[in-house]
Amino acid sequence: MSSSDGFLMALSDSDWDFWLLRPKIYSFEAAALVCNMDPEMLGTEYSGREWHFHPFDWDGKEKEFRQKFTLIDENSEGEGFNLHFDKVDLRGFAVWAKLKTGWKLPKRLEEFADKAMNQRVSEVGEDKAKSARESSNELKLIGALLETLIDKSGLDSQAKVIAFLEAEFKELGGFSKSHLEKKFAEANDLFQGSK
Repeated sequence: MSSSDGFLMALSDSDWDFWLLRPKIYSFEAAALVCNMDPEMLGTEYSGREWHFHPFDWDGKEKEFRQKFTLIDENSEGEGFNLHFDKVDLRGFAVWAKLKTGWKLPKRLEEFADKAMNQRVSEVGEDKAKSARESSNELKLIGALLETLIDKSGLDSQAKVIAFLEAEFKELGGFSKSHLEKKFAEANDLFQGSK
């Protein structure tokens, strides 16, 4: 197929109806959706702990797809939308893609992200996002609790606290080493600066 014939893997409206009803998808499928490609058209195989892709025709989108796939894979755990074996939570992924990447999302994916953000707000029972002051106070609380744990428990370093939390609460999500390190760094900076 030549580029002038159009891109064979582009999503139609009916394909979006299927994909946006899936609660969890593979990270490579998320990358395909961001590129407005039908993930089912990607020939894939998993070997040597790595995905290999064999599509019929990339029509110039291979580099974009591979870059987005890498970024989704590398950020999924720290941003809290990672699930098991290379799968991501579609709602969490869509919100991250809209808020944090600056990518031009396909219209249906952007609408899905907006809806997911509105659902999160109503699930929490808030009419608006947290204020900067509320976020700051929460980080100070985390910093104070971390300092207390290190001073008063057998967990005498931040690394030990992280290892304990990661092992004890791994089922909850948001307790990965990279996420805790990031959150604790923010909390320590704010807490120590406010003393």
